[in-house]
Amino acid sequence: MSRSMSSEAYRASLKGKVIHVAMSEFLRHGVSAVKMDDIAAALSISKRTLYEIFANKEDLLLAGMKAYMAKNTAKRDKAINEGHNVIEQFQLFYQSEIEMMSKVNPVFFSDMAKYPKVMAFRNQVHDETRQNGYNYFRRGIEEGLFRKDVDHMIVMQFSQAILDYFILHEVYKRVSVETIFQNVVLVILRGLCTEKGARLLDEKV
Repeated sequence: MSRSMSSEAYRASLKGKVIHVAMSEFLRHGVSAVKMDDIAAALSISKRTLYEIFANKEDLLLAGMKAYMAKNTAKRDKAINEGHNVIEQFQLFYQSEIEMMSKVNPVFFSDMAKYPKVMAFRNQVHDETRQNGYNYFRRGIEEGLFRKDVDHMIVMQFSQAILDYFILHEVYKRVSVETIFQNVVLVILRGLCTEKGARLLDEKV
C-alpha cells in the first residue's frame, strides 16, 4: 500500500515538474519550436515516460494553461481575502502580468491558436472572466472607486475585443506587452474610475 502511494506521489510530482518545465520552454521559445524530446531531455526522463503522462503536446499545453489560470485565480482570491480594494487588486494583477508577459516570446500566442482544445479552454476562461469581472466592477462601485453610470459588461467585451485584435494581427511583435497594457487596459480602467478611484490608481500604478 505504501509502495503504491509512493508511486502515485512520485507520478504526481513528476507531472507537476513536466508542466512547469514545458510551459517555461513554450513561453520562452514558442510552442512549435519545443519538441517533446526537448522536454524529456530537460527533465532527464525517457520520451516513453513523458508520453505516459501526456499523450501529446496539445494535452501538455492545455494542462499548462490550466495551471497558469489556477495560479491567477489563487492570486485573485488571496487579494480579495486579504481585504484589498479593487485598485489594489488591479495593481497586483498588473505587476504580475507585466512581469510574466515580458518573458514571453510573442510567437507563443500565434502558436497557441493552432490547438483547438487550448482555444476552447481559452474561450471558456473568457466566459468565466466576464462573470468575475462583473463581480469586480460591482465591488468597485460599492467602494466608491468605479462610476455607476457605465455598462461595465460592454466595456469588458470591448476591452477583450481590442486585446484579441492585438493577438490576431500580431501587434505584440512590434509593440511591447507593457505598452499595450498601458494604452489599452490601464486607459480603459482609468475611464471607469471615479475621481477618488483615479487618484488611487495614479498612486498605485
